[in-house]
Amino acid sequence: MIGSPGCGKSLLAETFPTILPRLSDEAQLEVLSLYQLAGETKNDSSPPLSPSGSRTL
Repeated sequence: MIGSPGCGKSLLAETFPTILPRLSDEAQLEVLSLYQLAGETKNDSSPPLSPSGSRTL
């Protein structure tokens, strides 16, 4: 996300999952399939990635 400090980027990133509707069973299978195709695992018990306050280029 892009924006000046204090505009709410971190708050939005932290609360975004709570404002979205739950995925249907079919949609969950699609997401899981995409993770498997990419060679990654999706584990709902793992903590979400927290947004970083700084970037390094």
